[in-house]
Formats: sequence, C-alpha cells, structure tokens
Amino acid sequence: MARKIEVTGKAVIYTHDGVEIVDAEVRRSFNVHCDTCTYKLKNFQKPHILVGGARTVPTDNKYAQAAYESERIEQAAKYASTKFFRLMLDLQRCAQWEPIHPSNSPFGWGCFRDNRRRPLPTSDPELYKLFDFTPAMIRFVEEHYNDELLDARSAQG
Repeated sequence: MARKIEVTGKAVIYTHDGVEIVDAEVRRSFNVHCDTCTYKLKNFQKPHILVGGARTVPTDNKYAQAAYESERIEQAAKYASTKFFRLMLDLQRCAQWEPIHPSNSPFGWGCFRDNRRRPLPTSDPELYKLFDFTPAMIRFVEEHYNDELLDARSAQG
C-alpha cells in the first residue's frame, strides 16, 4: 500500500498546455552541495515535466525549513514561461528525449541556485546573460519562440 501524500507545498509543472501550479508534497532532501527537494504530486496524471516548487506549510523541523521558500514557486513559474525554457525543451526533443512525461526527473531549475541571497534568473535577458548567448543566438530564440508560434503549435496538438 502506498503512503498517503500530504499536501505541504506547491509544485510548478509544464504540460503541453503551458505552466501549471499544483498541490504537492514537498520534502527536503539533504545534500551537502545544494538544497534540493523531492515533490510528489497529488492526483496528477497528465504528461508533464516538473520545473520546481516549494513548501508552503511551515514546520518546526530545522532540516525541513530550507524547503520553505514560497517565493520559489513564482520564480519557477516565471522561468517556465520564458522562451529560453521552451528552447531547452526543443533541444531535448532533438536528442530524441521527450521531456514532457510524468516519469521524468525534475528539469533542474534549482541548479541555478548557488546562493540563497542571489536572485534566480527568471527572464530571457537574464538567462541569455547567464549562459553567454551571442547576439545571433538571442535573435534566433526571439524569432523562433514568439507567442504566435506557441499558440499555433498548441492548436495543432
């Protein structure tokens, strides 16, 4: 018998329909190099990729407190809404890997998190700068990942 999922936070997922924020059980996984969390979604079977999330229910457990950063939910949702994120998904598809699938591991948005006091990149210009995109690369992304193309792709299924 499976353990009951206790809703302790929110998770940001990306589906074929776009970004969604859903209820989840958020637990902190201790890691010496970076704070990571594990997420279990409650009653969610649609194909998706987990982008990130945070604990929203306070706790007295000092080891779980690192998971309690509700601002990360908004930051992960902003990141998943960028053209840069959609480019990363398409690059994964080029490698013959379907990123939007419920059995996939988290996308790794938290890997940008090297310091708690440093803001995480959540906009295309910040991401371009972080990854040293050239003007030609930026122009390519801006031309190929506009909202009209996204709407046309989702209409095709």
